[in-house]
Amino acid sequence: MISSTRGLGSNARASFYLALILGALCLLLAFLRPVTSMVAAALNFAIAWGIHKRHVGAALFGAGVILVGTTVKAASLLANPQTGAVTAAVVLAIPCAAWTWMLVRAAFDLRKDPGRATRDWPWFTFLGVVALFWICTEPYSMPSVSMEKTLLAGDCLLVDTISISLGRDLHRGDIVVFHYPVNPSEVFVKRVVGIPGDRLRLLHKLSRNSLRFRDISGDLIRGGHEAEST
Repeated sequence: MISSTRGLGSNARASFYLALILGALCLLLAFLRPVTSMVAAALNFAIAWGIHKRHVGAALFGAGVILVGTTVKAASLLANPQTGAVTAAVVLAIPCAAWTWMLVRAAFDLRKDPGRATRDWPWFTFLGVVALFWICTEPYSMPSVSMEKTLLAGDCLLVDTISISLGRDLHRGDIVVFHYPVNPSEVFVKRVVGIPGDRLRLLHKLSRNSLRFRDISGDLIRGGHEAEST
């Protein structure tokens, strides 16, 4: 496969090798964040394969994925203001912008190639699917043992980030992921035990609306105060 890149333009060839390198690095990082790393590796190898096959759409697909992914991640960082959030967003944006620009230039190289592939529509369809995935979901890793028996520390979660914005209400028993208001860098994963109008009493054991509450894992929740859910 590598030997056949000799006919590629310089930008296309550089993008091909960089995609292979990034894919390999993502595989090496898979033991830290398995879901995210494996998805990123698959996308980079797909881009490399498409450029090797002289698909203009492969380079544009890569540029689009990076652009959408970077925008969503930067927006997520800036939506939860904390020390260093702006710096982190800028540090993320600079290499991603350079990689996007390289892929756009690779697309121009491939377009001039007389042997380029003519069927690029599958790449744009795939781009739409991946963009929808980026916008509507976000991967997380379970940060603690607080929900053991239901979720173990280190479990990978794929979180729906769009339905609440579209008006979906939370229900009892839903598992939610949110940033701790006091320290937004901390991510909490908790189960909803009360909705507006519920009356909760936490006195050794949790009761809801005067009924003793047992959580989904079967463990009784213990504590010592009373509150009304608003």
